[in-house]
Amino acid sequence: MECVYQAASLLDAQLVQDALEGGGIDATINGVYLSGAIGELPADATPSVWVINDSDVTRARTIIKELLDDATSGPGGDWTCADCGEGSSAAFQFCWKCGSAKSI
Repeated sequence: MECVYQAASLLDAQLVQDALEGGGIDATINGVYLSGAIGELPADATPSVWVINDSDVTRARTIIKELLDDATSGPGGDWTCADCGEGSSAAFQFCWKCGSAKSI
């Protein structure tokens, strides 16, 4: 198991975990309950995303980089679902019609 992402918040960690699992990578979030102890723990006590299988680390980092690039690229980037052919807005990571993850 290897840490692939240090999140700013639990929501941030959950978005990354969802993207990884959408890409077929088993991942878990460590430090889910740390926010209740803020002020008593070191400043780096934030949730982190860990990949279960070490063989998935490189692919996981690629997915995370693309997720972060998409988040900062601004509007645009509409996409078509590879499974059902339905068009979706760039704001969505999953097809609204069939639920398939956006192809990377």
